Amino acid sequence: MNKKKKPKELKKGFVISHYRLERKIGRGGYGYIYIASDLDSENTFYAMKIEKINPEKRGLQPEIEFMPTMQGSPYFPKFYGSGENGIFRWILYEILGPSLTIIRWSLKGEHFSKYTAFRAAKEMVRALQECHNRGIIHRDVKPGNFLIRPSREHPIVLIDFGLSRPFKTPDGEFIPPRDKIGFYGTSRYASVSVYKGNEQCRGDDLISWFYSLIEMIRGDLPFPNTRDKEVLRKVKQKLTIQKLCKKLPSQLIEIWNLIKDLTYYDDPDYDRICELLDEAAASVHHQNPEYDWLRISKRKMKKISAINIFEDSEESENITVYHKLKGIPQTGTCNIA
Repeated sequence: MNKKKKPKELKKGFVISHYRLERKIGRGGYGYIYIASDLDSENTFYAMKIEKINPEKRGLQPEIEFMPTMQGSPYFPKFYGSGENGIFRWILYEILGPSLTIIRWSLKGEHFSKYTAFRAAKEMVRALQECHNRGIIHRDVKPGNFLIRPSREHPIVLIDFGLSRPFKTPDGEFIPPRDKIGFYGTSRYASVSVYKGNEQCRGDDLISWFYSLIEMIRGDLPFPNTRDKEVLRKVKQKLTIQKLCKKLPSQLIEIWNLIKDLTYYDDPDYDRICELLDEAAASVHHQNPEYDWLRISKRKMKKISAINIFEDSEESENITVYHKLKGIPQTGTCNIA
């Protein structure tokens, strides 16, 4: 089986248009993500997702087309533009903190406290609700696609719309579902319906969210470590919700029953899901109301985050950016206006 060719990493100091790459901060499906400084504006930095243009693939183009639709909400990254030069295509975002997956790996036991998991899960649901209200199915919901923003009010941001698809027209009419389509998403978090090749719907996004929540609490999922969709389909069909949610608040089973049978045309009850998450959070003992990531040491956070997440972006127009990943980071300010 042919392995997907790893994209070439661009070196620090490489200039594209009027942006200079400072360091790599992540990798997407089509290329790498860098901190880029604006050569025309002092102390202005962006998260710059770059791909080498392949005429046979759309690459970043779908995400570029979706992003204007996603603006005006705190649940999505601020979009600052895009471009291409015949060799590379790029998209510019605000710089955000680490993903929920990276945060989880940094915590003791590699799992969140139940209290933080339920609170974060509620923010994730609201982000999905905003996405769906714009007529879009995300199709790749997982903890790795939710990043931390330094905000007390809206700390969770949904990213990566490269696999997303509209399910409604701009006029609000449903786009009819197609018959038997290919697989889109991440096998580990996909619903059984998606394995069967059905058109994805809002319910499928929520099922992927539910599996993400269980992983955040337990640190793992009771599925084989494989991408084999048929193996995962059989395991998920056989697994009972009682076993999946064993020793967890009963509200999770209620949530599962709200989402498991949603069809393409069904409207999820987001408000009820959030009410149940509030009840679940209230039912677990917690000594500190802060999110778990706010209790990670600043020294440790600098190793996993591109920005200082302990600052509040709603109280300041500038957020500290870490230019280097190793050693003592050089810092600058990122204008977030």
